[in-house]
Amino acid sequence: MNGHQGAGIRTAALLLCLAFLFLAACSGNGPGEETGETGGKETAAPSSQGVGRKPQETEDTISVDPIETRIFVCIDPGHGYVDGGCGEGYLGDYVEKDITMMVAVELRDILDGMGFKTVLTHDGVTPSTGDYDRNNIFSAKERVPYVNALKPDYLISIHVNAFPDDDTVSGINLYYEQNGNKPNEWSEKITDSISNAIMNGRAETSKITIHNNYTLALTRDTICAASLIEIGFCTNQTDADNMMDPDWQHKLAEAIAMGIYNFFSENGNN
Repeated sequence: MNGHQGAGIRTAALLLCLAFLFLAACSGNGPGEETGETGGKETAAPSSQGVGRKPQETEDTISVDPIETRIFVCIDPGHGYVDGGCGEGYLGDYVEKDITMMVAVELRDILDGMGFKTVLTHDGVTPSTGDYDRNNIFSAKERVPYVNALKPDYLISIHVNAFPDDDTVSGINLYYEQNGNKPNEWSEKITDSISNAIMNGRAETSKITIHNNYTLALTRDTICAASLIEIGFCTNQTDADNMMDPDWQHKLAEAIAMGIYNFFSENGNN
């Protein structure tokens, strides 16, 4: 074998070796490669690391005929700006304002897809009301006139609950007030419809309780049908894990949206 032949063989062998390595890398099984997989399946991240992730698309995502009349829904993410709301409990580095904003955005997007006209009372960054007093807190007394000026057909305010004295207390709580400010009896009926949709939906919860004997500014003083929902207790481990799970957030938002949709479609407002 002469020198040229030997060099040619060595070159061919090197090319075959490189081709093998390239094919192995493309298959995801290259030597020493860390893929984050176990047994061929993706390892799920802990729920506390998933806050803000886009939920997985599911085959049973709700699909409805769009509302024909532009029913106007105002969505109020509780707290925001420097006001974090509930922070104690099992939410880790997150506080109430983080969770309420994520659920509110999910709810807005779903309602938009159903044909509703929607607005958020705030984006958590820039107060958008003339009654704002520049203290970087958007209080209930500031939100009420802002909502009234918008003149929505319905308001839903989203919050997180806490009960530090007993970490077994859990579940979803819904509030409404049917009083002389309201031009109709929708507050009670929409709240009931949302409760039913959550019970029949995919967002797991230990229980749902409806309250009509609490007086809250956003349900009392707004001149539109209104509900306030406490979506879970940050002081309960299971509730907190759910609220930090973007898939659960999406399922809850779907259920709330379905409750709103069911009321307006069943009452001739489409």
